Amino acid sequence: MPRKSEERMTGKNRKKTSGEAKHLRIRAKILDWLLTPEGEAAVCLPREVDLCRKYGVSRTTAARALAALVETGLLRRVRHKGTLIVHRKLEPVRKERNLRRIGVMFPPTDGWRKALDSMRREAARLGCELTVYPYAWSSLEDETRVMEKAMKENGGLILYPGCLRSDRELIDSVDRRGFPIVLFDLYFENSPVGCVVGDNYLGGFLSAEYLVKAGRRRIGLISMNLSESSTSGRAEGFRAALRQYGVPVSEDRILDLHNTFDTRLLRDYFRKQKPDAVFVTNHMEAVQIRYLLSGEGFRMPSEVLLIKFDALPCEPIDLSIPTILQPEEEMGRLAVLQLYERMHNPALPHRKSFVVPKLILNP
Repeated sequence: MPRKSEERMTGKNRKKTSGEAKHLRIRAKILDWLLTPEGEAAVCLPREVDLCRKYGVSRTTAARALAALVETGLLRRVRHKGTLIVHRKLEPVRKERNLRRIGVMFPPTDGWRKALDSMRREAARLGCELTVYPYAWSSLEDETRVMEKAMKENGGLILYPGCLRSDRELIDSVDRRGFPIVLFDLYFENSPVGCVVGDNYLGGFLSAEYLVKAGRRRIGLISMNLSESSTSGRAEGFRAALRQYGVPVSEDRILDLHNTFDTRLLRDYFRKQKPDAVFVTNHMEAVQIRYLLSGEGFRMPSEVLLIKFDALPCEPIDLSIPTILQPEEEMGRLAVLQLYERMHNPALPHRKSFVVPKLILNP
């Protein structure tokens, strides 16, 4: 759920994050190797040059990966002996977890406040202590660092995945190591890791259905980022509803802003496409679009009817725009419950839970 505080990525930032991701992927591969029979039996890591050859990376990338593992205490460099493996550091992650402590990793935001409060209540009901670990949402390096700390201090982890979606290998590596983890709101379609999310497909379907029943036919969709699992699900449900009701799906009226609120692009969109209704997949963008249209002289809702997904918990629900309200309190409760079950029975199959949203209309 994008918030006001989301960092917009520049080209320079993307390049830097891509470099970070490379050495972190190598670090994840080394961690996986350490948990194999060969790695368990080893006293020290292969030479740096051999790691470069094995993983097809430069000396700089290999050195950064090793430095990150040394910093965590998993490895220790000894002059003239190489990089020694400190096995005892791996065992608490795998076998000696505190089953009364639950960690939650979220970006620092006031959004999801109701979900976090619900998580705390459910954890207390189950006799567990819950600790929130903020992390920089746009940095895979910070996400990895905070995750390692949270894993050492807790018996399981609820994670709101990073906005760049470069953490798939990190998350799957944690799961392969046997550490209980549940994803919240965002997830990877083909990852085995369990998750608790709002039913974004249904939310998109309900939005388009409402607009069709309101008599609109030139119906559009605007999203900040259609590559996210949440927003792509909303767009899929939106298209399905239009098809079901016999309304043409115009791809020209589906606008992806690619994480930049471009007012010129939006003005061109409304002037050329002339939608009489628009589903905006996020709360803040819907509010900004309403202000933009009002300033351009559009009469709403007679000329353009907006419907949006979700509302910020730090603000009262703005009923001047019909809203698909995400059931975040129920999502928080189910995330804790699902994690608790995995902590106490790791053999349970992973589950993907989709919680039904609600359509809230003007009073």
